[in-house]
This record gives sequence, C-alpha cells and structure tokens, in this order.
Amino acid sequence: MFNHLVLAALSLITTYLFIQLRYKRLQQFAHLPQLPPSLVWGHMIVYDEFSKRGKKDRHPDLVFDSINKALGSPPVMLVDMRPVSKPAAVITSHDLAEQVAKSSELFPRSLPKNPCIIDLVHLIGPNSIISAEGIDDYTPEFLSYTADQLRSFFPVGHDTTSILMGWILYELSRNPHALKAVRAELDEICGTDPDPAVVRAKLYEGGEDLIRRMTYISAVIKETIRLHPPASTARYSKPGTGFTVRTANGEEHCLDGCIIYNCHTIIHRGRSVYGDTADDFIPERWLGDTDTSDVGDSLEKRQSVNANRNFPAIAWRPFERGPRNCIGQELANLEARIRVAFIIRKHNFVKIGLGEIKRNDNAQPALGDNGSYRVKEEPYPVSIRRRFPRWIKLTTPEDVTSENTKPVHGMKMKVKVASAS
Repeated sequence: MFNHLVLAALSLITTYLFIQLRYKRLQQFAHLPQLPPSLVWGHMIVYDEFSKRGKKDRHPDLVFDSINKALGSPPVMLVDMRPVSKPAAVITSHDLAEQVAKSSELFPRSLPKNPCIIDLVHLIGPNSIISAEGIDDYTPEFLSYTADQLRSFFPVGHDTTSILMGWILYELSRNPHALKAVRAELDEICGTDPDPAVVRAKLYEGGEDLIRRMTYISAVIKETIRLHPPASTARYSKPGTGFTVRTANGEEHCLDGCIIYNCHTIIHRGRSVYGDTADDFIPERWLGDTDTSDVGDSLEKRQSVNANRNFPAIAWRPFERGPRNCIGQELANLEARIRVAFIIRKHNFVKIGLGEIKRNDNAQPALGDNGSYRVKEEPYPVSIRRRFPRWIKLTTPEDVTSENTKPVHGMKMKVKVASAS
C-alpha cells in the first residue's frame, strides 16, 4: 500500500513539474518574439548554435544581433537561459528603450537596475547611483551617498573612457578625412604647434571656450561611441508589477520577470534611423548636434538643440537616459576631447593585428568607397569578464548586462611621431 502511495505521489509531482516547465518554457513569454525554445534547455542550445557562426569570443551583443536579424528585427525579443539566469527581454528599438529608461507613475525613478549589479557594491558602495534605488531624505547619510558617487566615477569612468579612446584612435587611423579635419580644427583652436606643453598652456588660458569650440572632435567622439558603445543598461521588473512597453504598431508586451536589456549595439546601428550608412564612420552626421548630455530645463535650449538634430535624441543613448543616466557622461566627453587634443597631432597610430589596413599593389593604404581605409579583418568587441570559466562555453544575459566591452586583443597599435606639416 505504501509503495502505491509513493508511486502516486511521484506521478503527481512529476506531472506538476512537467506542467510548470511547459508553462515557463512555451507559454509564459510566448507573446514575445523568440527563437523556438527547447522544453529542457530553453534557448541555450540555439544560442550556442548562433554563437558558433562567428568569432567564438565575440561579445554576446553581436550574437543577439544575429538572432534579431534571423527573427526579422523585432523591437524586442526573448532570450531564455533558465535556470542559469533569468529570461532576458532584449530591447533593440530606441522607442522601447526610452520607455524602459524614462520615469513613469509606476517607477518615478525609472525601472530598477538588474539585480546582479549587486556584484559591484563592494567596489562602488551601497549608495552609488549605479546600484542604489534613490535617497528620499537629505540626512547625515547623504555624505556617504556623495562619497559613493565619487567612488563610482573613478573605477567605472576610467574603464569606459580608456576603451573609448582606443576606438577613437582606431577610427581616426583608418579614416584620413576625419583625421585631417580633427588636426585642422586643433590648429585653428590651439595654434599650429602640437607640442603637449603648448597645448596645455592654451587650455589653461582659455580652456572652457577652447573645448567648447572642438565641435568636430565632439562629433568624432559621438560617432565613435555610436559604433562602439562601451556598455549597455539592464533593468528588472518583478513578476506581478505590470510593466509593459508599446511598439510602434500598437502591440503591448508585459516584461515582468525579465531582465530588460537595452542593447546599444543594435539600437545604435538601426537602419530606420541611420539609413544605409549605419555601419559607417561618419562624424559629419553629428555636426550641429554634438551635445552628449540631456538638453536641460531651458525651453530655449531645448528648442535650439532640437532644431539642429538630424536624428531622434533617443536613438543615441550610450550613457542612457532618464533618472538613471550616467553621472559621468560630461566628464568622459571632456576627458576624451582633451586627450585627443594632446596626442592626435603629435603622433600617428597604425593598427596591427585585427584592424590592420589593407595595402594595394603600390603598398599604399587601400581606400574603400565610403572613404575609410579597408582592413584585413574588422576588430570586434569582447566581454571584459565572464561568470563561468572559459571551458564552459556559455555567457548569460546577466553576464552581458553587468559588464563593459573591450576591443578584442586590446587595441594594439604602432605609435609614430608625426612629421611636421
């Protein structure tokens, strides 16, 4: 009799678990565009198949891009890696990304950050704007809050700015028209002597005005970050919250229980915004719209900036937008402009390894139709860290959303002293 009861109980438990598994895999997020999931493995197997179609160490954003194109480029798609991580709603549309980042009645400070951001608390502090959910009262604890913001500036800002500078030097090294324009602008602003001591003296004398006049350099920075965003953002809506996004065709998708990942790599190359040149380095597209921060509260300023914009403001979001945007965005832009001013006329940078320039029969750089030098093989971004050892070939959405990207093999270059013009 007892054995019969045990078998009956096991049958009931097995049936219950099967029904739950079937619901979670095949029904819970069936409303979201996605590849066919495995009942047992979700999207792990199919993700692995897509990852093997390119460089094995490439950043998962590039795998997401391949999956998104295979699905017909929907504005949001599901990647289900349970039980390794929570399911992820990958946002590929700037309109939906704005809905995720902005304030709402449900979330006055916008959606909470991905829970795995807690991994950084030991580095940036529990009150950092990166990890905290806001401070309601200006109490004595506000001093601790302020200190944590400063701690956030140094490790996080240093990392992303150094990655940005690597990509700037790479893009300028293969785009002669942009390099020429940057040097001409610096000659006009700082004088023709490229000596760092001279440039430093000029910046000390009229720094704010001179930096403000670096419009083409700002356009180069903005275009570089568009093509090579150093990070993205991830949020989380708890089950039962009722957070939904609305697509352009009026469809509403509830994203409760998902990591919500604004994938900048895909958003910044959207052809609906940037057209057929979405993958090309064209700083000129930003001239007249080189501001990298929120426009501000001034109505006159908003009208002035919006009148000069060639693209929707929400389609360029490397520092994200809304209440949780990056507190160091202007510092990063300022650092980049000053570094470019110091080094770009004094030195020439020649990429070696991935990204090395092709040469024609006369040993001259081969120029492509888009005005850029052709390269033997394009460099690509990889993840800075992994949750699992390298012998486990799996990167989860939580890994992607808690780390920056870096160029594969770093950014190896030969540096030569530029000849006097």
